[in-house]
Amino acid sequence: MKRFVLVALVVGLAFAMSGAWALTLGPTVVGTWTSGWTANNDGAEYWDNRSSDGTPPGNIGFQSFVAGESYLNDGSGGAVLDVWFTTSGPDWAAIKIEIAGLANQNKFGVYKQGDPSTKKQLFDGSAGPASPPVVFNPIVELGTTDFGFYLERGTPNTPGYVIWYSESSLNPDGDGQHFAFFTAPPLVPGLKAYYVGAEDLKLNQSDRDYQDMVVYVANIPDASTWMLFLSGMPAVLMLRRKRS
Repeated sequence: MKRFVLVALVVGLAFAMSGAWALTLGPTVVGTWTSGWTANNDGAEYWDNRSSDGTPPGNIGFQSFVAGESYLNDGSGGAVLDVWFTTSGPDWAAIKIEIAGLANQNKFGVYKQGDPSTKKQLFDGSAGPASPPVVFNPIVELGTTDFGFYLERGTPNTPGYVIWYSESSLNPDGDGQHFAFFTAPPLVPGLKAYYVGAEDLKLNQSDRDYQDMVVYVANIPDASTWMLFLSGMPAVLMLRRKRS
């Protein structure tokens, strides 16, 4: 009975937390999540283009971790041009892959929705997939629940410098959507998570494979509850080991 109570407590904690926090598309973002796509370089999905990085690794659709996940689009495979998210608590981000030839120049972060002058860098391009995850809280760090993603390339005031925003209306010359969005397995049951793939070159000069940097972003509970949840996991593993 004690074993059941402990397991029920930890599992119940996970589901209780799921109702407390959310990481969802902004309410004005108009798009649909589509599953059942096939990565075949035919361009039917806006990110499904032949990659100059080769196959493998191919475009983002050839990455095994997005298999079976849904991607955000305009209903016909095209990009949703202005994408932002809203959250009610802290979020967790980790670099999944980074393939770009300009990897060392790229920086990834979040900005206040509609106001790119307020932003926070999450990863430096030289960090790479081995970098530890980052916990960020837009409410604390950006002063808002609403945020978008950006990819910065190069150094300000030098040739080739540019920042791309997930709200493409903020991009230089209005260049289109530089991000691809996929659903992802959550860290905690009932919460939300996404893969965010980025294209770092101007679209008419790029291969549009959206895997120059791919970041996993997940909603987590508040820090104290999150640590409580994690502290219970070793106990569950021990119980499972004893029962087996």
